[in-house]
Amino acid sequence: MTTLTPEAQRTLAAFFAHAAQSDARLELLEGETLTMPSPTPLHQQVLRAILRYLEAHVTTGVLYFAPMDVELDAQNVFQPDLLWLAPQSACRVGDTRLHGAPDLVVEVTSRGTKLRDKRDKFRVYERVGVREYWLVDPDEAFLEVWQQRDGAFHFIGAFGAGDVFTSHVLAQDIAVQPLLQLPQAHQPTSTETQHHDSTNQQA
Repeated sequence: MTTLTPEAQRTLAAFFAHAAQSDARLELLEGETLTMPSPTPLHQQVLRAILRYLEAHVTTGVLYFAPMDVELDAQNVFQPDLLWLAPQSACRVGDTRLHGAPDLVVEVTSRGTKLRDKRDKFRVYERVGVREYWLVDPDEAFLEVWQQRDGAFHFIGAFGAGDVFTSHVLAQDIAVQPLLQLPQAHQPTSTETQHHDSTNQQA
């Protein structure tokens, strides 16, 4: 296990002390504390579909979902939407959080998190050694799959409904359609529609 410098220990201690006193979801990104936006109904519906699929098809390891602090290194503490730990995972389960890189991380993007998930978090997950990263875009109904090889993420492909891809860490083929199926059709409310129309008129 990596020995933290006194400065790193102070950074983490300050972050967790702040998080314990806050009602907001917080993450530590490259030493900076960030407040996470509340998830949208669409985000939660898609996340639930993915969780149910994996619970039904993955019979080994352990699944966790947000909010769950994952201390990736001394400068980064994330709450991935969904993660999986292999039976012999290098990620350690502590009393209050996980320590180290999960084997599989799934992030469901939204307008408020898309850039962070695709750029900032991507770089950290790649650097710390996450073995497989799924980036799910519910608005466009597809997901990107990245797999770790030789110290870097390699793009496996972008997959939509009807596609099947092979997850190396789960050692099985994954059907995309069930991951993107919603318990009910996502229809914008009249308030959302009015706000969208008003925004377009002002633009």
